[in-house]
Amino acid sequence: MLINKKTCSFALTLLVATLISGCGYIDDYAFGKDNAPKPSPLPVVTKKQKVTVDWSMDVGSFPKGTAVPDLQPYINGAQVYVATSNGTVVAANKNTGKSLWRVKLDSGLLAGPVVSNDFLAINSDDSSIVLLDKVNGKRKQSIKMASDSLAKPLLIHDTMFVKTINGVLYSMAIDSGKKNWSYDHGSPEIILKASSSPVKYHQTIVVGFSDGELIGFDENNGHVMWQRHVAFAKGASDIERLVDIDTNPIIDGPNLYIATYQGEIGSYSVEGSEFNWHHTASTYHDLAIEAEYLIMVDSHDVIWAFNKKSGQVLWKQNALKARRLTAPVIWNHQIWVADSKGALHGISPQSGEFIAQVVLPGSIISAPIVERDVCWVLTTNGQLHRLSMRK
Repeated sequence: MLINKKTCSFALTLLVATLISGCGYIDDYAFGKDNAPKPSPLPVVTKKQKVTVDWSMDVGSFPKGTAVPDLQPYINGAQVYVATSNGTVVAANKNTGKSLWRVKLDSGLLAGPVVSNDFLAINSDDSSIVLLDKVNGKRKQSIKMASDSLAKPLLIHDTMFVKTINGVLYSMAIDSGKKNWSYDHGSPEIILKASSSPVKYHQTIVVGFSDGELIGFDENNGHVMWQRHVAFAKGASDIERLVDIDTNPIIDGPNLYIATYQGEIGSYSVEGSEFNWHHTASTYHDLAIEAEYLIMVDSHDVIWAFNKKSGQVLWKQNALKARRLTAPVIWNHQIWVADSKGALHGISPQSGEFIAQVVLPGSIISAPIVERDVCWVLTTNGQLHRLSMRK
């Protein structure tokens, strides 16, 4: 979905158009009509990996048109934390699903939660980062930002790094909200309704921006250590020139993997400040790595596997087109994606063949969260499900 950053107080934003799946259909929630192509039929899987639903719990509603991909469950110790777009935040025992606390905030939510030390942070649609006590859910404070943030904040000890939709990166103290430093990169007039989060590499904070530029900052003072354009805007219209970096950079040893919308995917040597390889690609999803495989779900819902060292295309799986896939995750050395029809698909990283399938009630728009042989899936009918894999 596209948003005009100047009109975004997010709760009042008109969703102008959508390019999800690269199809250019008008958003049905904004205009009451859906011109999306018909989703591919559910693939037939003959040899299924055994997956069971251990428990399901109600966590809160997703009013129509408000569900966003960056509201994902978060595992911290024995707890699972989950938030819904209507402002509900829940903590539960990750093994039993027993609710520990539940709070209802007075604003809608855009991204999170994330947890560090004693705090749980979540992005609200009134341009604030809300901090809760992770033990009891009591509000600690709300830190007002100059603009909304669609990207989950990065929490490191007592410091929080936040990127807003107008292209400003902030470093601030978690307990007081006091700003340490900021960097105003700016952004195009039109951006996608998605955004990448800052990540840490040694003492560097790496951030992707909506103009296709990747920058490394000194985490202590915000000085620019290096910068590189991953993609350059092309075309005459604002839509054609979209090259947002909505993928969270993946750090793998000395290399960083990154991709853009209507741009490229590539492996970048942080130490050498140059690309090892790059290919034309378009995605707004996070990438995943399994052994030598780099996995991407592109903006047409085609799943790609690259050799992460050479960039060679190993296979493509296009049987899930127009099913509005989530980002890929690795579960028990298998690739898993979920879709807006409530299905989870297990795929072999070696061949790209389907090896498992689970269908849940409700739509799935945020990627599952995985911990060893268990994963947690949030559906837009307001349920959190814990799934286990059996060998």
